[in-house]
Amino acid sequence: MDYNNNANNNNFNNGCNNGNYYIDNTGSMYNNMPNQLYNQPPQPPKMGMAIAALVIGLLSMTLCCTGGTFLGIVGIILGIIALTKNYDGKGMAIAGIITSALGVLIGLFMIVYMVVFVYAFNEAMEEYEDIMYDPYTDSLLEEEYDFKNLYQANTFSTHFFEASDGSVIYFNDDGTYIWYQSHDSYSDNYHYGTYSEYYESSACDYIVNSLPEYGITQKELDDYFARNEDNYFYDKENFCCLALHIDALIVNGESLLDHSYESNYMGFYYFDTFDATNMASGDYILFSMIE
Repeated sequence: MDYNNNANNNNFNNGCNNGNYYIDNTGSMYNNMPNQLYNQPPQPPKMGMAIAALVIGLLSMTLCCTGGTFLGIVGIILGIIALTKNYDGKGMAIAGIITSALGVLIGLFMIVYMVVFVYAFNEAMEEYEDIMYDPYTDSLLEEEYDFKNLYQANTFSTHFFEASDGSVIYFNDDGTYIWYQSHDSYSDNYHYGTYSEYYESSACDYIVNSLPEYGITQKELDDYFARNEDNYFYDKENFCCLALHIDALIVNGESLLDHSYESNYMGFYYFDTFDATNMASGDYILFSMIE
């Protein structure tokens, strides 16, 4: 029995020894596999340029003007490079090109708009200066301006004026006028007569000498003009007095006036506007030319 067992053991050991080539071959198969399959890290996607194109495109749409135009051009270039190099993020590259192109267009539009706006603003300011200062500022004129000539084209004659109370008054070129209570009706509620207009020194003389009942002196007028010498509107050259000689007053179809009387308005006439006060009642009234 022992002999047989030893024989069997020897046979097993010999078989194992004879089979070492299997074990060795198996081990060498795994040992000889390429290491790069396990050791090399995965390559990250190349999306940086596409992302940059999209971000710059969005910024170009918000900055506008020259900054947006410049960024838009950069965004378009980056997007095109990302597409031609077949980098990852193709969709973002296309979106970057589109937004960048919009940024360029918006920037160009804003530049053109600002140029046109500045040009129009300068033209408007020049026109404003011509209107506001030419007649009254000697420093802006090469020759002395004759203020009386200004009123040859801006007197009351042949014009309709609307008063601040809603009434309208028309001045004929023959020295007559008619004043309607409302512009809705010209057949009733009105008065008419003749009118006289005085300006500058003539207005002062008329008020002081022809209307002594109001107690206004030349000194009071001069003091008033001196206090307002820096105000182009309340200037002596704009000073005006409108005298209405009322001959008839019609109210609800009836004549209520037994005899004529005068109504005087003292104020300042400036470019189709008469800012005045009724000298008898003290009521303020503004006449604005409408025709």
